[in-house]
Amino acid sequence: MRIVGPKDLPTLAREPELPFELVLEDGSFVVTEVLRHLPGRRLTVGTHDSVRGAGVLKLFFGPHHERDCGRALRGQEGFTKASVETTPIIAQSRTNQAKTQLAWMLFARFQGASHADERDAIELADILGRLHFHGFSHTDLHLGNFLKTPAGALISIDSDAIEPEVLSVREGLAELAVLLAQFEIPTQPDLGDCLDAYLAAREESSGLVAQSTLRRLLAKAIRSRSAHYLQKALRECTNFMVREEAGRRWFCRREVSAVFAKFMEDPERFFGEGANVLKRGNSATVVSVDLPGQKLVAKRYNITSVGHRFRRIFRRRAREAWQNGLRLAFLGIPTAVPLGLIETGSRWWPGPAYVLMERLEGKDLATLTRSGYIDSFTLKDLVAIIDALQRSGLTHGDLKSTNFILSRGKLYLIDVDSIRVSRFGQKRDVLRLLANWTPEAPARSTIREALQAAGLKGA
Repeated sequence: MRIVGPKDLPTLAREPELPFELVLEDGSFVVTEVLRHLPGRRLTVGTHDSVRGAGVLKLFFGPHHERDCGRALRGQEGFTKASVETTPIIAQSRTNQAKTQLAWMLFARFQGASHADERDAIELADILGRLHFHGFSHTDLHLGNFLKTPAGALISIDSDAIEPEVLSVREGLAELAVLLAQFEIPTQPDLGDCLDAYLAAREESSGLVAQSTLRRLLAKAIRSRSAHYLQKALRECTNFMVREEAGRRWFCRREVSAVFAKFMEDPERFFGEGANVLKRGNSATVVSVDLPGQKLVAKRYNITSVGHRFRRIFRRRAREAWQNGLRLAFLGIPTAVPLGLIETGSRWWPGPAYVLMERLEGKDLATLTRSGYIDSFTLKDLVAIIDALQRSGLTHGDLKSTNFILSRGKLYLIDVDSIRVSRFGQKRDVLRLLANWTPEAPARSTIREALQAAGLKGA
């Protein structure tokens, strides 16, 4: 088994080969899993040995290791003071390792634990309220920092994020909104129940804050969270791979990089003679892509003229499609999730670009409502998608019936190139959708009534 020492940690690969033995001055561990890695600063791994069993080892290294370790210890104290259950420390570095710039803590590991979900929203609001009541803020609110044991207990982890700070009720609600924004739009919990639980934990009156205040803060948090995620989609990080080579740049989701690599070898071969063309347009061509074990769709964004190429300098439609597909999937809005993006040419003189995405087999909404009617299941999905777009502050720009596909028993939204963060076009989106049916068509009145019942703009 490969041995890794303290001096190897700063240069350890982002995804090191597992398992390996980590040998420190005051302990050794068999590392079986990398949970989080901030190169040059922090490493969190799953370990196992015959004496301690399974555990989570958090290592701090580099010039700020003492500060980072101290913050984690203060966070553990914060959890204790607020009576928030957390993973106990079962061992930690016992010698002065300033020369090696290293400190570590070993935490107990709960077997069979899963991440919190929307069913735990009220209890999560209570946990956050208790932390705020006792003078602590949480600077890294995501569901991965709350584990649920098989018995149903919620465990708060990552004490690094707990900072001593007295927050006003409004400041605390902003953190609560960040927490609630972690849930996908279709599974957002009841805001009233979460607000009541939070205020009760802070020992504040339930009538102190209106739900509308929390709703506004939640909308802001959702926009900020999705924007941050999309920035990550254009740089090398845990979730995405980015490379630049002769004449092209490519971006892909890390978990599908092996599949994307097969397409990336020569994307043009899927558009040549014998291609299964699904849509042939002047500015874009869509084809089916069959790879071993994968049925996908590729969209090529063509360059039709010098003027067209010049416009692509300022608006890269393929990149927008890549990011918008990821945005919808991130928010829980059903769509054909993209695997990756290839851009050719130089930054200032772009060539054709390619987006590879999931293939959705099924009928579009125009075909499904050709008789003039819409079934209740499809209607429910349609309203949910439009509701999610409006709650996310998004405008589609081309919300026609052919851009909805019924696949695998669920309605999906496609052709996402023109999606924008804007509320001003949402009414126009709905009017564009209703215009797909004649005024006397039962589907039109049924959809409008359902949208009106949901309180959506444009209905």
